[in-house]
Amino acid sequence: MRSYNCTPLSSPRLPPTYQHPMWQAWDLAVDHCLSQLPAIVDDGAAYRHSPFFADQLTAFQVWLTMGTERRDPPEQLPIVLQVLLSQVHRLRALDLLGRFLDLGPWAVSLAEHRTMAAFVLAVIVNDYTNGQALSVGIFPYVLKLLQSSARELRPLLVFIWAKILAVDSIAILVYLSRNTDSPDGAQLQLPHEIARPLAIRAGEQPPPSRPPNPAPIGSAIPHSSTFQSKRRLFDKGPNSTYDDDDDVSSPPSALITTEFCEWSSRYFAQSVMKFPEEHDPQSPVHYDREWRFIRNARVRREAREMQKRAVSMRLDDQIFINRNKANPTVVKFHPYDPHMAVADKDGISIWNWDQGARTNYFRNNNAINSRITALDFINAHDITLLLSGSDDGAVRIWREYGWDGECEPELVTAWQAISDLLPSTRGSGLVVDWEQESGMLLASGDVRIIRVWDTQKEKKLQDIPTGADSCVTSLVSDSVGRSLLIAGCGDGSVRLFDRRLAPNECRVMTLREHTGWVVKVFLQKGSEGNIISASVGGDLKFWDPRFSESVKTIQTSQGLASFDVHPQAEIFACGSANQFISLYTFVYGERKQKQ
Repeated sequence: MRSYNCTPLSSPRLPPTYQHPMWQAWDLAVDHCLSQLPAIVDDGAAYRHSPFFADQLTAFQVWLTMGTERRDPPEQLPIVLQVLLSQVHRLRALDLLGRFLDLGPWAVSLAEHRTMAAFVLAVIVNDYTNGQALSVGIFPYVLKLLQSSARELRPLLVFIWAKILAVDSIAILVYLSRNTDSPDGAQLQLPHEIARPLAIRAGEQPPPSRPPNPAPIGSAIPHSSTFQSKRRLFDKGPNSTYDDDDDVSSPPSALITTEFCEWSSRYFAQSVMKFPEEHDPQSPVHYDREWRFIRNARVRREAREMQKRAVSMRLDDQIFINRNKANPTVVKFHPYDPHMAVADKDGISIWNWDQGARTNYFRNNNAINSRITALDFINAHDITLLLSGSDDGAVRIWREYGWDGECEPELVTAWQAISDLLPSTRGSGLVVDWEQESGMLLASGDVRIIRVWDTQKEKKLQDIPTGADSCVTSLVSDSVGRSLLIAGCGDGSVRLFDRRLAPNECRVMTLREHTGWVVKVFLQKGSEGNIISASVGGDLKFWDPRFSESVKTIQTSQGLASFDVHPQAEIFACGSANQFISLYTFVYGERKQKQ
């Protein structure tokens, strides 16, 4: 360029290139071409085109397979951009470039600012007083290809453009503002098809259904192109109106605020095609999960041995006693780890009953004058989450709730499971039942409906009318067939529902032998599948779901305050208002112990 009286300048400054490793690859390509000369000259052999670009793409693909961000950047990155000009290798180059940018923000920054930066060449020509600038790099290449008519390139191009936009949207906007308007006023025209949603490619992970702790998005606000000439002003009284020409002192404020777009951009900036770490047999996550599954199998095996002795052995060894921070309202044992969650009015204590120590206490952040009425463990076999429900209808799910005393609890999500609940000291509050196999959450309480939630889709599936004039006190469902739903009510009735039927027809049976508040209902697993219910009067009923009359009745102590059934062993426990706990067997209905 100097021979044409041009002085090239670059921003940022180009490093020395005379010792770049790519010169070795270039020498190899030249040697490959020259090595064919004897055969072409002497024997008239056909010339074989150089595999230089294909080999460079293969080397780049190997780096993507084996490389990490802690390694040196790939030397073939400039060649990948150069190959975009070739129709033969363009599709493969775009796929590899998209996989590279998907490694994370560091890869996008590397592609923009180190290897494929938008170099600005200031060309100072003697005949011109002003310099001329030439923009090259990843932006003009992708932008030019987006206008191509090749449909097979558009999904890859949109993915690459979105990756860059998620990391460095300002740079793209600045580039577009400088380059989309031509001197004659023509503007950039992009095909409208590129805005269509992309299908998830093999190996990609679908995004989570929503960000942790999002601000409420709410429903869509309707808009109309015409308005009435007079509008009602409720702050001046229901009969006050004003004309459109009247002066309004302050503009209306935004009704909805959300960080969903910002969260989506941050999420998309991370890798969406990365193979899950837990599937890597050498990763720490995989080892931790494998250890948990082995531990769970051992716990279940030991439990089966204890179940054989449960009928005859005495359960009077005290293994834990301590004072909670406040009066307990709900207690929930973890099925595998040696800890339990104890809820008071507005807080949750985590106790390690094996060590006899409280490992954590945190506030549930429920509304004033509300209380916690439900606790459950989600994914107890793996990475456990803690679900809490309060009598204002709110459900919260906590991660890292601190049973090991090392982490602070993190609120994963929260929503209003029941919107019509009113906090009360006499009602049942919020009653929930978690289905681990299906991911369904059943919610009811001081309302006349049972609401079914699909937690994976974060969607309400149905509202089932209870048909009762009292509150729902207990819920249980069939985790195998997933159609039978059983509710115990405050009027003493036990109601059976078939979720496969229409809401107004799904109540299939009402059992009315209890005369008081139903403390708990339980559905046995296995071939028998009996329903067990207990009321405050101390009467325990066994029901066959096919009949409307109980098949067995066991009378326990009066003033029953709590009741629970062992999920595998044929024993149940009753807690009375006079601070006694009695253990009974199913077979004979005899009381084993009273403590």
